[in-house]
Amino acid sequence: TERCPNREAVVDEKRRYTWEQAWVAIRRFALGLLELGFRKDDILIVQLPNQAELPLIRTACELAGVMCLPVLRNLRNKEIEYIMGRLKARGIMIPWKYRGFDYFEMATQIKPGLPDFKHIMVFDDQVPRGTVSVKGMLDNPLERTYAADYLQDKSYRPEEVSLVNHTTGTTGFPKFVEYTMAARLRLGRGF
Repeated sequence: TERCPNREAVVDEKRRYTWEQAWVAIRRFALGLLELGFRKDDILIVQLPNQAELPLIRTACELAGVMCLPVLRNLRNKEIEYIMGRLKARGIMIPWKYRGFDYFEMATQIKPGLPDFKHIMVFDDQVPRGTVSVKGMLDNPLERTYAADYLQDKSYRPEEVSLVNHTTGTTGFPKFVEYTMAARLRLGRGF
């Protein structure tokens, strides 16, 4: 970030983030998660289309000490309810609607049966009432109200599990795979 703040870091067909913009977005989202009440090792399910913000969200989760579990876009009520219940996920991040499927409706249908499920976070220009706007979190300058080192003691250490992935569940429901930060960085998948 310091060596090339104005060079592009992440790009998709709609948005471009320089290294400096990426760092601001990462801190804002991390602080936003903590303000929502996420605590160390809480799990956030992320079911978004492939977009520039995905690595920023994952990195923000690591910075806040929140485990990120990206899931496939084609998983539906039964699989998402199983994953959220099994892992006691605190929240899910979804688009409102994408390619004809209403992700918000799915989340509201499964939420009553999951006592740990507290937050439906929607990444869209418009968000349904009662949800958390991810774009609103990214636009909220929370970094101005916290010390620069505030997240330092919240962040995962290299040997701690910071990411969970799932299998495709070809023999039944998905199974889960944990990754430490060190393993991911060693594989060259760090942001």
